[in-house]
Amino acid sequence: MENIEKIIKSHNTKIIKGHQQRLPCNCREACRLDGECRTKNAVYKAEVSIPQEELPMNYIGISEPETKARLSNHYKAFNDRKYIKDSALTEYIWELKDRGITDYTIKWSIIRKVPKFNKSRGLCNLCIAEKLEISNFKDRDKLINIQLQIATHCLHWRKHTLGKFQPK
Repeated sequence: MENIEKIIKSHNTKIIKGHQQRLPCNCREACRLDGECRTKNAVYKAEVSIPQEELPMNYIGISEPETKARLSNHYKAFNDRKYIKDSALTEYIWELKDRGITDYTIKWSIIRKVPKFNKSRGLCNLCIAEKLEISNFKDRDKLINIQLQIATHCLHWRKHTLGKFQPK
């Protein structure tokens, strides 16, 4: 039987390697995230630049699946008004479109990568990191996020509960 030290080291190595593994970009066109599109559990930033304004507006969000999938959902919402309540970024983009501004550009970047929801501690590092980035953002006038986002509860914990369990 293995000793406890060996079991713990093996477990920690597995977690560290899994967290650091970087999947290669598989974009058909130019990657929106400079090859980091397949990053999971990431806090990302979108800088929306408008030619008439000097400084860009910023949005901070999180992505538990690959960031590429989250960005695809954003673009789907930008093109279909029925998804306008999808995020504060979507509402902002539709506000621009309503004012006739269509020559905006969005620059995406990953701010940080964090471990996913911790079942044993009941904490979501992803949601905590997003709230920290929003609250530490220097120029609040250039932040699209609604300040109420800091007070919301984590939605990731639900999939780690037996709430969806249906006995036969």
